[in-house]
Amino acid sequence: MKSGTLTPVPLGGRVVTGQYLGLVGSSGRSTAPHLHFQLLNETQTVVLDPFAGVCGGSATLWKHQWKANPDTRLIELSTHNPAPVVPGDGCNTTGQVPNFADVFNPGDAVHALVAMRDQTPADVATIEILRPDGTVFLSGPSGAPTSGQFNGSYWYRFATLPPSAPSGVWKARATLSTADGRSFKLEKAFFVGISPAPTAIVSSVLPSSRSVQAASTATAFSTIINAGAGTAYGCWIAAETPLAADFSYQRVDPTNTPIGAPNQIVDIPGNGSQAFVLSFKPQQQFEPPTRVAEAATVTLRYKCANTDAVTPLEGVNTFVISFAPDPVPDVIAISLTPSNDGVARITAPHGSTAFATATSSIGAAGTITARAVASDPTMPLALSICRSDPSTGVCLAPAAPSTQSFFGVNETATWSVFLTATGSIPLDPANRRVRIEFVDPTNIVRGSTSVAVTAP
Repeated sequence: MKSGTLTPVPLGGRVVTGQYLGLVGSSGRSTAPHLHFQLLNETQTVVLDPFAGVCGGSATLWKHQWKANPDTRLIELSTHNPAPVVPGDGCNTTGQVPNFADVFNPGDAVHALVAMRDQTPADVATIEILRPDGTVFLSGPSGAPTSGQFNGSYWYRFATLPPSAPSGVWKARATLSTADGRSFKLEKAFFVGISPAPTAIVSSVLPSSRSVQAASTATAFSTIINAGAGTAYGCWIAAETPLAADFSYQRVDPTNTPIGAPNQIVDIPGNGSQAFVLSFKPQQQFEPPTRVAEAATVTLRYKCANTDAVTPLEGVNTFVISFAPDPVPDVIAISLTPSNDGVARITAPHGSTAFATATSSIGAAGTITARAVASDPTMPLALSICRSDPSTGVCLAPAAPSTQSFFGVNETATWSVFLTATGSIPLDPANRRVRIEFVDPTNIVRGSTSVAVTAP
C-alpha cells in the first residue's frame, strides 16, 4: 500500500464492497504500483499463495484469472548517490537501500536509473544526463534480456561530476522506442551545487471526465499553479492509476495550442502557472471489451523536484475516463457557483442554495440521466436537479434527484442544481463535494463535474 494513505481498519475488521482502504503503492521488490494479495491459514503461520511460484504455493486458488498482455514501457526515472542496493534474493526484500538523491556536488557520482516493465531484447532505452544548458554530459543504452522477457527490470548509467561541473538545474532523461512502435520518454530534474528552497504546487483538471470510443484519444486540460515565491523546478505529471491506455502530457500556450514535446519537464516561476493538455490513448491489445466499457477514476500525480506531490482531490485534479468499443455519448460539463469560486455556500442554518451546470455532448447521441450525488453520503444535504432554460435558468420540469434526457450530437444544455442543508457542513473542499454525473442506461459515467459545499 502507498505510505500515508491507509485508513484505520483494525486487523480482523470487516470490510464491504466499495469501502476505501487506501491507495495501491509500490514497495519491496516491485517495479510499479500493484496489489499484493496473500492468503494465510487459520493460524496465520502458513502462506497459501494463490499463484504457483518459487516464492509461494504450488497451485493457484483463483477460480478465474485474467491474463494481462505484455505492456512494455518505462515506469520510473530516478537519480541516486551512491548506487541503489538491491538484494539478490528475489523473495526477500530485506536490505534494500534505494539511495535516492536530488542534490549533488561537483565530484559526486550521479546514477541515473530507469525502471521498465515487460522488456524484450529489442527494448533498449537511452539514458542521458544533461547539463543546465541542455548539452549532453552522459548518454548510453540500458541493458536488455538476451532472450525472452523481463517482467520488471531496472538499469542505470553513472558518471562522476568533474570539479568544474556547472552549478544549476541538471536533467536526467530516458527514452524508449518499443518493438511494437510505441515511444516513451521520462525526464527528471536534479541539482548540482545548489539546493533550491522548497515550494508548493496545486493542480486542477478540466473537464473532469471524458468518454470516448476505444479507437480515439481522450484529452483534457490541466493546470499546475506554483503557490510559492520560489521557482518549482522539473515539474511533471503521471497517471498513477493502472489503465489500459498510454498517457502523456504536453505544455500549451495561452491559446491552448501544444508547445514543446510530450512528457517534457517544465520549470514554473514563483506565483506562476503552467497549463498542459493530457492525452489518454487506449491500447487496442487490451480488450476484452467488458473491461474497457467501464469508467475509471484516474489519480494523477503532479510533482516537481523541490515540491511535495499534489494531494489528490477527487473531482478537482482527478479524471474520470471510459472507453467503449462503439461510439458513445461524451458529455463535457462545467459548473458555476454564485460565489464564482467553485464552492456552493449555504449561508443560513438549514438554508438552501443553487448552482448552474452547462454541458456539451460531443460524442454519439443517446439517452443520458443527470443526477446530483454527495461525495460523502453522510453529509446532511438534500439534492435535486433539473434541466433548465439556458437564458433564464428556470427549470423546464420540477427538480428531482435525477432527470433523463436524450442528447443529440453536439447538443448543449444547462442544468440547475439545488442544495438544502439539514445540518452543519464544515468547509472541506477535498471531501465534501457535490458531483453532477451524466450516466448512460448501463450506469456508466459519460460526463461529470463537481463543486465543494459548506453550510453553517
